[in-house]
Formats: sequence, C-alpha cells, structure tokens
Amino acid sequence: MTVNDEISSLKAGLAGALKILKRGGRLVVITFHGVDDRIVKDFGRARARDYTFTGGMDVPELRKPRAPELKWVDRKPVKPGAAEVAINPRSRSAQLRVMERI
Repeated sequence: MTVNDEISSLKAGLAGALKILKRGGRLVVITFHGVDDRIVKDFGRARARDYTFTGGMDVPELRKPRAPELKWVDRKPVKPGAAEVAINPRSRSAQLRVMERI
C-alpha cells in the first residue's frame, strides 16, 4: 500500500469523483482493507455534515454552517453473504459503501 501510494490515490480519486458527480448521482466504493474503509467512511462523513470546523477537534461553538454535499444511502456497509463467501472466499473482507450527491 505504501509503495504504490494507494492511500493518496484513493483520496484523490474520491475528491475527483465528487467533482464530476451530478446531483442525485451515487458514489459507490468497494474496500478490502480497514485502512481503505476508514478513508472512505471519513470522506463520506465529512461531506455529509451540514457544518465545517477548523483545527483537529470539532468544537460545537466554532462550527460554521454549510450545505452538505453528500448523503449516505445506507450508513452500514454492504458485506458479502455466506453464499458469496463460499463461492469466492476472497470476498470475505469486501465492504461496499454508497453515498449520493445532494
């Protein structure tokens, strides 16, 4: 992951996808590692908020209102069922997350 710089590529890909996504369009991401899933989840969470904050800590008094860019179609990831894992054992770690452009 480090050698190929996959983390920054994922972040750039998410930002690029958001730029070209039209209203009502869905951003669907499949992750296979916890690090990747955390990045996608944090990306969606930050863009679904109706406020921004500066600094590393979210202090309610310092929030600035803004319109959210995305909404979660489902907060929980879609995971493969037992039948899928039996057919394809490599799918056991896959998680699908879906967000929609507002």
